[in-house]
Amino acid sequence: MNRKVIFWVCCFCASLPSRGDELSFRHYTARDGLSTNDVLCMIQDASGRVWCGTSDGLSRFDSREFKTFRHVAGDDRSLGNNTVHSLHEAANGEIWVGTENGVYRHDPATGFFAPFPLHPLEQATGGDDAARPMHKNIVYSIKEDRDGQVWITAYGNGLYRYDPDTRTLHHYTKDGREEAATIPSDLSTKILVDRGGTVWVATNGAGVYRYVAEEERFERVPLRDEATGREARYIYALCEDDQGNICACDNALFKYDPIRRTTRVHLVDELQSVHFITSTRTGSLYIGSDAGLTIYHPDGSAETHRHDARFPRGLSDTFVYSILEDNEGGLWVGTYCGGLNYLAPGSDAFEFHAPSDAPGGLHGKIVSEFREGADGSLWIGTEDDGLYHFSPRNGRFTPVYLGDDSRGVKVQALLVDGNDLWVGTYARGIFRKNTATGRLTHYLDSSNIKNVYSLYKDSAG
Repeated sequence: MNRKVIFWVCCFCASLPSRGDELSFRHYTARDGLSTNDVLCMIQDASGRVWCGTSDGLSRFDSREFKTFRHVAGDDRSLGNNTVHSLHEAANGEIWVGTENGVYRHDPATGFFAPFPLHPLEQATGGDDAARPMHKNIVYSIKEDRDGQVWITAYGNGLYRYDPDTRTLHHYTKDGREEAATIPSDLSTKILVDRGGTVWVATNGAGVYRYVAEEERFERVPLRDEATGREARYIYALCEDDQGNICACDNALFKYDPIRRTTRVHLVDELQSVHFITSTRTGSLYIGSDAGLTIYHPDGSAETHRHDARFPRGLSDTFVYSILEDNEGGLWVGTYCGGLNYLAPGSDAFEFHAPSDAPGGLHGKIVSEFREGADGSLWIGTEDDGLYHFSPRNGRFTPVYLGDDSRGVKVQALLVDGNDLWVGTYARGIFRKNTATGRLTHYLDSSNIKNVYSLYKDSAG
């Protein structure tokens, strides 16, 4: 019964072209309470709520409604800057918020924010963002390692590591003015803490570095594919896949094997301005870029989803800035101007087939009945374009001959009996087609039955 309902839903969308791999999302925008329609970052906290950082505040979604936090002039307990680039939930439940100008810690119990100073000048100005323009810190990433150390990127100002036990803030820069360990670029973008506890830092222009904790130094990672000569340098997306490879993106996907210390490049010139990458529980990599949502599968195949106005349930915007796989396996996709897209677990297991005039497409718009053949193929009856046969192997629909006016036959009922397919119609009686020989028998005059709405074979045959 469910399969029939699914086909009714798909085939009533008469205005949509056929597309077998289109994902169907639920959309959330400013109309639904999201602070604004550009979602720059996302996390899910321990209680299951989804936090969305935008260019106009921080929104929290509890599956029913959004609550938004913004800067309030004169309130030093509010969020100090409304452009939120990064989010992290600490072990104590605090939400760390990286903004266009500094870091703030949010206490979910009280709802208050407190500035986290990254420079002595910030100590005196507190949470008033307008009072500290002289030392701007754009924070694209905040992560906590297995020792509880909090790592923070400050674009143009290096990298910070905070030790909560000693309340010591370490600052790593290109010139090493504060720490002995140096990182060759102050343009740090993303931080990754892998499953083994190693900290990796991406930069804009100098590639990726690994922090060697026992030696307190940063080691450059050779993200160069020797076979092609391609090298990753301008990195804004970093993750670990299910095989332990470190994955980084510029305008291609680079996978670095820490054991063999080798790099392979994939999706060359298929990506554009990559903003995010994450590995999902299926082993696939989901990549957000200005080219859309690209899914790179473990077998090496890939697909890219973009906004298409012909598919109202598709991706709401091509520019994808953030991606989150939640605890239930649902997928959240944040876009630059289309708000939030949610894909329920298992939604991508269904193929979408809509009417199409293309060769191999389903031309009928009203599906009335279908039955499965012994070989797993489908016989599909329509009210406006006759009978079709669908092959799952090649994904093609083939019109089935029911006389000289096959396309005008209104199919109302189907019955599969071995090699015989019985077809009940409106005003045309009953057809029996032998699927092995192709022989067609029409029972109209002999049966004196013109309108057939149901077919059933009893136990007596």
